[in-house]
Amino acid sequence: AAGHPVLIDFTADWCGSCKFTKAAAIEVKSVVEKLAEIGGVAFLADWTNKDAGITQALHDHGRGAVPLVLVYPPKGEAIILPPVMKNPEKVLEALDKAGKLSP
Repeated sequence: AAGHPVLIDFTADWCGSCKFTKAAAIEVKSVVEKLAEIGGVAFLADWTNKDAGITQALHDHGRGAVPLVLVYPPKGEAIILPPVMKNPEKVLEALDKAGKLSP
């Protein structure tokens, strides 16, 4: 609502794929720098205890469980990223696109 691109990482403590993607493609220097460059904000949706609100958000995006990574431009639909990523390429592409759609 404040006009910033947003990255949401839907994850859980028990999810190995989530941990792999976080280490390889999300919590890396290039993504942190890109978020800062575009004025983006990152959120963590922790589904460790299967929160009902997060469950609904997963279902809204066609997923029955984690992992799920979304990038929202300030206006428009979410960019849904692959469930497992071995490098930050797709995250950076989505953030770049979302940043270009910022006011």
